[in-house]
Amino acid sequence: MAPGEEIPGHGSEVVAFARQAILDERGRVFGYEVLHAGGHGLSGLAADQAVARMLLEADPEWLRSLTAGHPIFVKFGRDLLVGGAGALLPPSLLIIELQPGTEVDPELDRACSVLADAGYALGVDSLDAGRASMHQILQHVRFVKVDAGRTTPAYRAELRTRLLPHAPRLIAAHVDTPEMAAEVRASGIRLLQGRFFSVPTCDTRTSLAQRQIDSLRLLGEMQTADLSMEALEGIIKRDVTLTWRVLRSINSSAYAIRREVSSIRQALMMLGLEQVRRWAWVWVLAGVSQGAPSEALASALIRGRFCELASGSLADTSLRASAFLLGLCSTLDVLLGVPMTAIVSELPLPAIARDALVGRPNPARTLLDCAAAWERGAWADAGRLATQLGVLPASLPTFYHESVEWAPALQEMRQSA
Repeated sequence: MAPGEEIPGHGSEVVAFARQAILDERGRVFGYEVLHAGGHGLSGLAADQAVARMLLEADPEWLRSLTAGHPIFVKFGRDLLVGGAGALLPPSLLIIELQPGTEVDPELDRACSVLADAGYALGVDSLDAGRASMHQILQHVRFVKVDAGRTTPAYRAELRTRLLPHAPRLIAAHVDTPEMAAEVRASGIRLLQGRFFSVPTCDTRTSLAQRQIDSLRLLGEMQTADLSMEALEGIIKRDVTLTWRVLRSINSSAYAIRREVSSIRQALMMLGLEQVRRWAWVWVLAGVSQGAPSEALASALIRGRFCELASGSLADTSLRASAFLLGLCSTLDVLLGVPMTAIVSELPLPAIARDALVGRPNPARTLLDCAAAWERGAWADAGRLATQLGVLPASLPTFYHESVEWAPALQEMRQSA
């Protein structure tokens, strides 16, 4: 999809958004909070304007595909809710959060009551939950979000006790370290939002296991720019597990093939070299990252695709060729539990990309920082970094939309194998 091309379900001007996962106690995705901003130029719309445009223009099925069927948490202001915008998406897809600081008046109370009766789930901020004006709608509230970075365990325990009569589920937000995640879970909160699952938790090892080295070398062989079908076939056939996964995927219901595909050569002819190569990259990384939340790999896929799309106008051809793998490998310390400094020497990447992965300033590092800024909703930072690279900031919403849309399909094929 080219920059500026219309995205399915949207008008020609794209609302900038990013998603942040909310995970349950087992590390599975419960839902996604949608962060939103303005369209082209990233100047930003008012919050209610951005939400209204997203709800009016987005096709529910397209949104569902972006979140793999998980619900989205979206913040609404008073006027949107009173105006009926909360019912623009089905209740199975949408969880309505009141904007922090919203005062509840009789009109808003009626609007919330109507939405709750229609099956919509409502959420509020923990500080708002304690206000007198909020008391009347707490009976409709199913989720209360508490800022883990600004509250103490004692406050969270008191909050749970105070809210027991209403029985909402607590969500701890801004959980940004594994240690904080453990503390919050110990207090009984099961839903967590933050960067904790994407922060490295390196164990006592300072080097990779031989199995991990072999896997990274396999990535290197498949990264070769002039890789032929014959060469890729040979690489895959050397790995029994990889062979089985390719054949199982192409014979799955997703492709509706009438006759069974029984050889790697057949699979390559039907799917193409690039499709199979990308599957293989993901399967190899998934195979050496057992124990990491699945969302960590999903985030790596989105970042890899975003970097690939954003690199299209870069002058450095080696960086363009390796941008997808650069983004994919940028979370290897998280996936493998080994410091990045111990990983980079084994990575099949040019020197500029390896330097970027350990934090050295260069265009590849700027590309990674741009992707990371977008993921956390830092629109201005992302636009500034894009400008430094010579990438149009106005193209970033399209890049992210396409990356989020593309990643679940690839991950679904990996899981089916």
